[in-house]
Amino acid sequence: MISAFAAEGFYGIDLNGICTFCNASCIRMLGYRNQDELVGENMHWKIHYRHPDGAQLPQEECNILKAIIHGEGTHVEGEFFWRADGTGFPVEYFSYPQYRDGEIIGAVVTFKDITERIEARNEIIKAKEQAEAANQAKSRFLATMSHEIRAPMNGIIGLLQVLENTELTPQQSELIQTIKASADTLLVLINDVLDISKIEAGKLKFECIPFDIRAVVEATMIPYAVRSLEKGVKFNIRISGDVPQTVMGDPTKLKQVIGNLANNAVKFTDAGEILIEVSLHQQTDSEVELLFTVKDTGIGLTKEEIGVIFQPFTQADSSSTRKDGGTGLGLAICKSIVEMMQGKIDVVSEKGKGAVFSFTATFGKTKEILEKPKVEDCTQVESIKDKVRILLVEDNEINIRVFVELLKSKGLHCDVALNGAEAVRACREKDYDLVFMDCQMPVMDGYEATKQIRAVLGERKNPVIIAMTAFALSGDMEKCLQAGMDDYLSKPFRWEDLAKMIKKYVPNWENRTIASVKDYFSHTVRSLMEESGLDKKTCAGILNAFCMQAEELIKGIKENLDQGCFKEAAALAHQLKGSAGNVRAKEMAEQAVQVENAVGELNPILARELLEKIDDILKNLRQGEREDNQ
Repeated sequence: MISAFAAEGFYGIDLNGICTFCNASCIRMLGYRNQDELVGENMHWKIHYRHPDGAQLPQEECNILKAIIHGEGTHVEGEFFWRADGTGFPVEYFSYPQYRDGEIIGAVVTFKDITERIEARNEIIKAKEQAEAANQAKSRFLATMSHEIRAPMNGIIGLLQVLENTELTPQQSELIQTIKASADTLLVLINDVLDISKIEAGKLKFECIPFDIRAVVEATMIPYAVRSLEKGVKFNIRISGDVPQTVMGDPTKLKQVIGNLANNAVKFTDAGEILIEVSLHQQTDSEVELLFTVKDTGIGLTKEEIGVIFQPFTQADSSSTRKDGGTGLGLAICKSIVEMMQGKIDVVSEKGKGAVFSFTATFGKTKEILEKPKVEDCTQVESIKDKVRILLVEDNEINIRVFVELLKSKGLHCDVALNGAEAVRACREKDYDLVFMDCQMPVMDGYEATKQIRAVLGERKNPVIIAMTAFALSGDMEKCLQAGMDDYLSKPFRWEDLAKMIKKYVPNWENRTIASVKDYFSHTVRSLMEESGLDKKTCAGILNAFCMQAEELIKGIKENLDQGCFKEAAALAHQLKGSAGNVRAKEMAEQAVQVENAVGELNPILARELLEKIDDILKNLRQGEREDNQ
């Protein structure tokens, strides 16, 4: 009775594979009328003789018979049994050896039809493939959208920078800063959407290069410190002495995370203090794990808000009356980046009592000493500039104007080709140092033009070809390199992006003659503007605040040297070095490094001599500031 109503089919076979018994479920599933049609038959050749694709299954390869041959049970899923009418169905079966007096006399096979299971699995696979196809379609759409938005954004941001260098009324300057802020906000939104798409597609790539951890953190904090001070909120940075100077990793991704956290702290703090801390968490022989902490005394978060803020498209305050906008992607992106850096992000907060965001990140150790910026002999400047031969290959009139005006404002010029074919002719007729190549153009695109330039010039000096495109998804860089290009500049770009690219391939081009004290101050302000993206008035104010801080630090260093407190003097010299580097007072930063080294070597006489040089630099900055304000 049990065998008659069993849900699974089962049957027995002897040592030759001949059926000795079977149950009703077996007969029914196989489409036979009674057991007489199976008992006495070779079950392999009756129901298990071929694969689903029609290929024959030899008896010696039959897994069911292994129970008889080897005395081992077998379990198989996905093979086919064949019915009396020639149709087949997928089965899961178990085959167990059957013993009598210790000898194998055959096997018992149990099986069940798994058609529904296979179909459900196929539906899941199909749904997964459809989801992946939809995700790829979304990525293609985002790439196209990015191109269409970034192209006009390039014109807007570029022309605003050009306009800033002209004579403006106070009202015009204020309007330009408002437009710039709006453009920067829009660009952040675009980048957030693209980043989350890359993360979802698993295409967010990381660099692994040596970088100065202190310089990166301090430079990243400049605009947030300025905004914080404007609100009357104290802003401090504290980097532990055991944090290594240089590490291996991706400085850009680190800037993105710590910058996002600092931005939120400034945004939601109207009184009190913001503190950025970096400390050593743990280390091995080859890696170092750092702990980054951003503390504020702002509005804080509830437990419910803490539970959702790291989810995409979610904000702590999602009401229509909230003060600050955004995509709700920033913290979700930060979480993904931190996890990719083998770290973890967390927050401790209480509503109305501020918040403490912290994250860990793992970096490689390195002994490489990063090259420090130097102020070169200024007599070389004009000859270097004259030798920089640049070709712009671009068909968009606005983009051409932006590029040309940006170069002109820095004393450089370029030739212009409107398509790839013109670029090939231009490179044939003239030797260029740099070719900035748009990728999407009529007549001949940038990829084909690059291939032809490389082929045409042959043994002649080949220019450095830098791709310029508004496409920003993973794979674009690889496509450019495969075409023979040397580097990649994503639109929209600012002057500092363009300047870094030129400097990368034409070292020392940016050196300029400092003809007077006033020029020295203006040059430092200009450098800070290019690095930070802030306006001239703000940068001049930052430099002024630095001068006051530097006076106090120099005074403190001298006092500690007089008292023999070398450790304290070295710490102040280190702080002076970092602050000078942040405001791009490069000469002072270099001298401060030497002061720190001299103090570390217990050489106070040399340290005092170097401090006199720093005093002179500081006096020049002060005098230049006064002349600039006249």
